[in-house]
Amino acid sequence: MSTDRKVKQKASEDDAHLGKKLKLFRKAQGLSQKDLAQALNITFQQVQKYETGKNRMSAVTLYQLSKILNININSFFEGLEPEESTDELPLSFFDNLSLESIELIKYLETMQDKSLQQSLLRIVKAAYK
Repeated sequence: MSTDRKVKQKASEDDAHLGKKLKLFRKAQGLSQKDLAQALNITFQQVQKYETGKNRMSAVTLYQLSKILNININSFFEGLEPEESTDELPLSFFDNLSLESIELIKYLETMQDKSLQQSLLRIVKAAYK
């Protein structure tokens, strides 16, 4: 008889990252926490815990969210690996984005023409200077 026990793991920085992505995608779709909770058949408090990274999302939950939010499941994981870019923003930067900014990001991320995407980025960078 085995004495191995499952150890409940605490939520991590990665969970916080996934939660921030969830919040971003939910807002981009114009959904409230209550709306999303109903679609998942959970409480809105559970959605809050996911978004703050207090509770860990299962693979099944991430899959369900990707279907509800109409996004690629890989979108949750973008930015988890450290990049060697000096332009990297902290995740907290995304907390107060306007709906227009979120919508712009959504359209840029789903743009098929990567050349056009790069051209638009250059225009925005030039306007920023």
